[in-house]
Amino acid sequence: MKKYHGIIVPVVTPLSDPFTVDLPAVKPLFDFIIGGGVSAIFILGTTGEGPALSLDQQKKFILESKKAIAGRVPLLVGISGASGADTLEMGRFAVNAGADAIVAAVPCYIPAESDDEIFGFYSALAQEFPGKVFVYNMPAMVKVAFSPELAVRLLGIPGIAGYKDSSGVFEDFARVVKAAKPLGKHLFIGPEHLTKAAMEIGGDGGVNGGANILPELFARLVKAIDDGDTAAADQAQREIEAFQPQYGTPCTAPSVVRSLKYLLARKGLIQNITAFPNLPKSC
Repeated sequence: MKKYHGIIVPVVTPLSDPFTVDLPAVKPLFDFIIGGGVSAIFILGTTGEGPALSLDQQKKFILESKKAIAGRVPLLVGISGASGADTLEMGRFAVNAGADAIVAAVPCYIPAESDDEIFGFYSALAQEFPGKVFVYNMPAMVKVAFSPELAVRLLGIPGIAGYKDSSGVFEDFARVVKAAKPLGKHLFIGPEHLTKAAMEIGGDGGVNGGANILPELFARLVKAIDDGDTAAADQAQREIEAFQPQYGTPCTAPSVVRSLKYLLARKGLIQNITAFPNLPKSC
């Protein structure tokens, strides 16, 4: 089995105020999530509000996360940001701190305008961090969408470890899986209601925000799929879909973060605080 398989949890970042990571809350939160049987922890992604935090706070969270995980599961670190320079800086810090992999969307403020620019960006990352780079297709946040053809081209770069597709276009992900499977790279989908379908066509799993609050349910889905237990997989899928209204209508990246933090705060695991300037869910 590949190193990355099943559910990678894009963990929310516990905060003590809108600017500051709540370091004492990290280990209890991770203990709860890892205890649910998931495969890996992914910090500072979209659900983790990574680009909304200062580089200093991101670095502190990386160090505390590595300590809290204590080798129990792999640690993936989001290094996306407004500038390529910040992405490289955070990548160096994360890898030096012991991250197993880094996850990068393209810089978002002045976006790349050609496939060649995107290819050059990921080639530079792969050369500096060989075997540790996940390509992150997140058009809702960075306003750049990867075609399946570009995704496969990026996965062909030596040093690229895998691909996370949060576009929500399942047909495109299916095309990437079919074309890139011979490359042996890790292929993950973001939208959690699509994880079952993604694994059934050969994807490696999901990077699913709902596993922050329901880690056992998502781990159960993966086990059922791996075991070929169709009835159990279908039941887990129904439960996952029943959870989706918690995110609100419309379901947006901020609404997902607000909802997960609200629910985790009700469990007493974190404080119900979102990164500046976003406001938390109040009811």
